[in-house]
Amino acid sequence: LSIEIFDEGREFYPAVRINAMAHGKIRALIEACPLEITWLSTATVLPNGSVEITDVYVPAQMCSIGYTQVTEDGESELYQELIKQGARDVIRSLICWGHSHVRAPVFVSSTDLECTYDYIKQMRESRKSHFIRLIANKYDDLSASIYFLEEKRAVHHAPIVPERAETHLWR
Repeated sequence: LSIEIFDEGREFYPAVRINAMAHGKIRALIEACPLEITWLSTATVLPNGSVEITDVYVPAQMCSIGYTQVTEDGESELYQELIKQGARDVIRSLICWGHSHVRAPVFVSSTDLECTYDYIKQMRESRKSHFIRLIANKYDDLSASIYFLEEKRAVHHAPIVPERAETHLWR
C-alpha cells in the first residue's frame, strides 16, 4: 500500500538531516560489522518538520546476517550509563532507530515493521512526538521514515540530507 498526501501550495517534504559526526559513526559501524547492526540516535526536530540526526549509540544486541535485536539489558544498560553521565537530555532525544541490511537493499522487511511498531509504542509511552527509522547498507544506500506520532502519519522515503561522513574518525 502506498499513499501520497500532497498539497500543491507546500514546497517541501520533511527531510532527515544527518550531521557529519552521526553520519561518520553510522558509516564506520556498517563498514566494520559483517552482520546486521542496530544503533539508536539522538535527533532534533526542526521548526519546518524536518529532523536532524545528531549522534549515535550502540546498545548490546544479538546480531546475525539477516536480523538484529537490542537486548533488554542492552537498552537498560545504555540508559543507566547515560543517567550516570548526567545525560538525561540525550535519553529524551533518542528518537531514532537505525540498522544495517549489510549488502541487501534498504527496503522495509516484515521484521523491520515489527521493530518499528515496538519502537512507536515505546515512543508514545514516553510522550515523544516523533520517531525516525533509518535503514542503511554497505553500498551507502539509506532509507528514512519520519513518524509524526501526534498526527498519526508518516513520511516514508523521506529526503535524506547527510553532511559529509567523518568515517575516518570513528573506524
